[in-house]
Amino acid sequence: MKTIRLYYLDNLKTFLTILVIVAHCAITYGKIGSWYYEERTDSAITNLTLIIFVAIIQCFTMGLFFFISGYFAQMTIDKLGKLKFINSRLIKVGIPLLAFTFILNQFLVYIYDLKFHDVNPNYFSFLILSIKNLYVSPGITWFLEALLLFNMLHCLLNFKIFTKFNSMALSTKNIIFYVLIISFATFLMRIKYNLNTTFLALPVTYLLKYITLYFFGAMAFKNQWFEYLTTKKVYRLNIKILASLLFIVPFVFFLGGAAKGNIDSFMFGATWQACFYAFWETYIGIVLSIVLINYFKHKVEFTNSIMSAMSRSAYAVYIFHVFVLMLISFLFINFKIYPLLKFLLVSSLSVPFSFLTCSFIVKLPIVKKIL
Repeated sequence: MKTIRLYYLDNLKTFLTILVIVAHCAITYGKIGSWYYEERTDSAITNLTLIIFVAIIQCFTMGLFFFISGYFAQMTIDKLGKLKFINSRLIKVGIPLLAFTFILNQFLVYIYDLKFHDVNPNYFSFLILSIKNLYVSPGITWFLEALLLFNMLHCLLNFKIFTKFNSMALSTKNIIFYVLIISFATFLMRIKYNLNTTFLALPVTYLLKYITLYFFGAMAFKNQWFEYLTTKKVYRLNIKILASLLFIVPFVFFLGGAAKGNIDSFMFGATWQACFYAFWETYIGIVLSIVLINYFKHKVEFTNSIMSAMSRSAYAVYIFHVFVLMLISFLFINFKIYPLLKFLLVSSLSVPFSFLTCSFIVKLPIVKKIL
């Protein structure tokens, strides 16, 4: 059976990968999150701008990645069967996860420590010591860790517990109900756990949303939900909702103290800020996802040589962009310009150079079979 290439989803994944690079660059220069290299500033305008930007990007990128992954996972299982699917996942997801966790991520930490701290200049000694003391982490490839777990669960369940939902029609009412349930559950978790709390490198307060979106992606393939999501009526409705949600967020973040770096009240605790953020990020994340799927379906359902090359490299870019971003950030350490402009400069260089670098990496014989 010949597989029909869904160019709009390939292009959407490329776009999401670009946003991941830019978001990591924003974390580098803004007072939000943590990164391998951070160059913080006291500029209120820069901090508020980058905090809002990262908040918007974070609320939908990874969730949409999982949704699309679930869609393609179900497509592959139906075509190849569970055994071949798991074998391919162990190679294409498991090997990069192990390589990044035990080698590449340690190399990133080593580069940083070598530049800013006194460490053993011998990388292999540093690596052995890190592994011996269990100072290892999947870093940005936590996504692969979660995806591999979801893939395994997907095959173990074989979708039996979702049988009664397989013919469920997608509607605006059902979407709103899902948003309310996930938002409330997220807020309850964040009363005790910080937004950045992890367990085995997995984001605790986001896991419920991610795993449900993954399985909804699989159900979307089974029930052809994309036909509903890509109607003009749904697109116009979500554009109006999106505009209203984006309009109010700067005022709420400002009133909540985010401009002064006080983002803890948004990240955890029984506060009005945490409650607002839990509902806002879930709602806007779903709305943005629908808008993007709709837009790419109708406007970007094509390819060319450049788009095809970027799509082919996107997976590698997700893994290797951190090296490019850190290198360019280091090159501009002593470049004294307004921090928001430095963010724009570094991100505008990191995106093309990440894709250019990975276009060569994916051509390597060993890598070509995996990524």
